[in-house]
Amino acid sequence: MPPKSEAILKKISNVLDIKSGSEDFLLLHDLAAFSSIPKGLIENNKLLEKLPVFFRTARSEKPTKKKLADLLTLIKQG
Repeated sequence: MPPKSEAILKKISNVLDIKSGSEDFLLLHDLAAFSSIPKGLIENNKLLEKLPVFFRTARSEKPTKKKLADLLTLIKQG
């Protein structure tokens, strides 16, 4: 199972020489979070493509209104 601990994820990123806040750093965190997503959602390819928007929102980044609307539509269809 991927680690959930921020401290462990930071250690992994240090070993891999991934800079904090970089795209690779955020991807590492996103991939670790996938293990917490229910299997039924992971199997929905359209929804899976939209999860990065969700993760950016969770990190207080500002996705476009269209991206959020698309994500909401997929969740409702799921």
